[in-house]
Amino acid sequence: MSRSRWKVLPTGLVVGTILVISGCLKTTDTSGPVASSNGSPPDMGKGPGGAIRQIMFKIGKGPQQLDANIGKELQSDSPPWETLQKQASEYKQLTGDLTKHDPPRGTKESWQEKTTAFAEAATALDRASQAKDLAAAKAAQDLLSNACMQCHNEHKRKGKGG
Repeated sequence: MSRSRWKVLPTGLVVGTILVISGCLKTTDTSGPVASSNGSPPDMGKGPGGAIRQIMFKIGKGPQQLDANIGKELQSDSPPWETLQKQASEYKQLTGDLTKHDPPRGTKESWQEKTTAFAEAATALDRASQAKDLAAAKAAQDLLSNACMQCHNEHKRKGKGG
């Protein structure tokens, strides 16, 4: 090899190595799990909090998230009640399931209190949607939003994926 090739070769190896290493170590998603192409929750494993993450994903992440979809549908003067009824029923089931788990952070007593309040708000939304009562459904949706933040402030794991 000529002298010029010897100068380019090590530089190319160094640059290539840096690109490979940075590509392997780079994380582009810092917000937690991402939905698959069909909108279903990702495989979140069986580890501690995995079931809670799956519930929260269905409630608040991805294209099929219940919280934002219900909120958007309730903005209409004549919402799609049949769709809302199914969504509210699923929301009620999911929030009820949260009460069966241990908290990822904080006390069990607080977790029980806050997840129970969350489940009660979801039950109110379910009842309002079954009755096709728009005002009551909007009020229940507001309760759900407040219940989310109160619980997250005390019980959500801090850091990646939590």
